[in-house]
Amino acid sequence: TYIGDVNNNGWITGTARYAALPGVEWRGFVRKDGVWTDVGDFGGSRTDARAVNNLGVAVGNSRNTQNNNVAFKWDPDTESLTQLLPSFDLCRSIAYDINDAGIVVGFGSCSSTSRALYWLPGDSRGRKLNDLLPPDSGWSNLTYAQAVDNCGVVIGQGIRQDRPGYFSAFM
Repeated sequence: TYIGDVNNNGWITGTARYAALPGVEWRGFVRKDGVWTDVGDFGGSRTDARAVNNLGVAVGNSRNTQNNNVAFKWDPDTESLTQLLPSFDLCRSIAYDINDAGIVVGFGSCSSTSRALYWLPGDSRGRKLNDLLPPDSGWSNLTYAQAVDNCGVVIGQGIRQDRPGYFSAFM
């Protein structure tokens, strides 16, 4: 079992290992007031609940039947998952964080190409953070977004034009 996040109300997200035949299954959960709730899945063998905002909305990733990770948002009122998809051709996506405004950040990838993504409230199609950069920013690719605060500031990693092949932090 590992813990992904805790909000100001004491809600916890994480992933727990359940014994399942024929193998082991990892399940994402939200814990509220001592009650553990399985967030569900998209048909694969693993779900990770990575973050929860102060409204109880959780995000993470679940493997689908093709064994690709798909980012999700979990609604505490309906206890259901919504797929968060990239708006362009990527094989997998992971949501790492959500702020209280409902902005979600993470990444999408296919093969060795990885892109930092963000999802706006009410929109299940992700957008590339790279598209927000001015041409003279010095960045060649923002590869993943790790966290977003309640002011909308995003942190993560990427590759700068002056350091090709090396990852650098961004904010």
